[in-house]
Amino acid sequence: MISMLKFVDRQSELDDLTRSHEAPGFSFTVIYGRRRVGKTELVRQFVRDRTAIYYQCDRRGTAANVLSLRRIAASHFEDMEPAAESLEDLFSYIVAKAPSNDKLVVAIDEFPYLIEQDKSVTSQLQKIIDTVLVKCDIHLILLGSSIGMMKDHVLNGGSPLYGRRTTQVEVCPFEMKQVVEFFPSMDATSLVETYGVFGGMPFYLQFVDPDRPLYENLTATVLNKAHVLYSEGEFLLREERPQASTYLRVLEAIARGATRVSEIASKVGLNASDLPHYLERLQKLELIRKTQPVLAHGKSARKSLYHIADHFLRFWLRYVLPNVSLLEYRNPDPVVREIKQSLQSFLGLTFEAVTREYLYHLNRDGRLPFKFRVLGRQWGRIPGRPRGENQYEIDHIAYDQRGKSILIAEAKWQDNVDPVGMENRMEELLQAVPALREWKSIHLIGFARSFRKRRSSTKMNQIDIKDIVSDYRSSGSGNRK
Repeated sequence: MISMLKFVDRQSELDDLTRSHEAPGFSFTVIYGRRRVGKTELVRQFVRDRTAIYYQCDRRGTAANVLSLRRIAASHFEDMEPAAESLEDLFSYIVAKAPSNDKLVVAIDEFPYLIEQDKSVTSQLQKIIDTVLVKCDIHLILLGSSIGMMKDHVLNGGSPLYGRRTTQVEVCPFEMKQVVEFFPSMDATSLVETYGVFGGMPFYLQFVDPDRPLYENLTATVLNKAHVLYSEGEFLLREERPQASTYLRVLEAIARGATRVSEIASKVGLNASDLPHYLERLQKLELIRKTQPVLAHGKSARKSLYHIADHFLRFWLRYVLPNVSLLEYRNPDPVVREIKQSLQSFLGLTFEAVTREYLYHLNRDGRLPFKFRVLGRQWGRIPGRPRGENQYEIDHIAYDQRGKSILIAEAKWQDNVDPVGMENRMEELLQAVPALREWKSIHLIGFARSFRKRRSSTKMNQIDIKDIVSDYRSSGSGNRK
């Protein structure tokens, strides 16, 4: 059985699957994404009105899974169970029984479980595609939650399956726009708090009661040792990396503010030269992201920073992992007090992500002064200023090099922000940083939880969190960037 979760805004993914399915002849789709992101529910929605065989693999090995799948296939065809003992025999049986006037979907979930036990299974499947399926009207779908396995053994250029797929679909966590749709009656500030704590996984969000305060939801879920989310952070890493202790220390260091290689290595107790191996693997698993100054060139392009890519994981690493000794003894009160003292500061990075997503949303809809081609963060040194006073950071810079247009945006998760002060700071940077002075067209946006007073006289466009949420709600469901 495929479990049912609230299904929100996966239209672009459904469109990709539909195009693949409606193409004549054999179709082969690979669907991948992190565990709990909603891949299975996506397929359930896709096959709802189609003829389909769905099977979820387990870790018993190929032979045992073939026996289970053949029972499901026989039941689907209302037939006697075949004697097929290999994948090739089983697919030959499915092809023989498949309807001639209706394209059959065969969806195999958690395909990496087969690879774990038998690395040759990808070669077996390649042969089956080339000799059994290629001339048939069948849509084969492989799903996998182990991003590392799917990239290395299915999508990688060295995989026997490389070049066979007709479509690949990465199912990503929800962004703020989909979280707004998930909780249609939740207020704007609570939506950011929920996004910053529970992230964008539909599986996590289903445990949030929108009628209860945030801290009640926390004590009932993430801070409750009996709840599935309590150990979720460690579980999702161990699923990808059985020897996870060093990776966990690297992630915790980043979550607690170490963003440069030297800082992370010092916190973890590794040589800086040994760290890239761990960082590259965590990037590949989409657990961290690497950023460089968006206007970087030359040596400054090497000044990379690292951040946790998932909001829930960042919260879990920051507040749950260091407090396990308290939570194991069901004493969440000190942890709740710590969260209350620092949560608004913690949500600063969440709000940066929210506003970055919103800029992409505006850009896609053509609602900015120009269509940007690049969006990122910018940081560096201001020439001529004394040490300690010469560092600057800008939350968002978007530009179109061809039109020599640039947009500068700051995001402050604070109430009663003074728009004049925010604009003055941007104007000061425009004068002080040479890389910001070479553009013909310059535009400013200030984002805040709320502004003290809207100023129509400023050149800076002012957008608060209520504006963002209201815009998403008025635009309704739609595709993401």
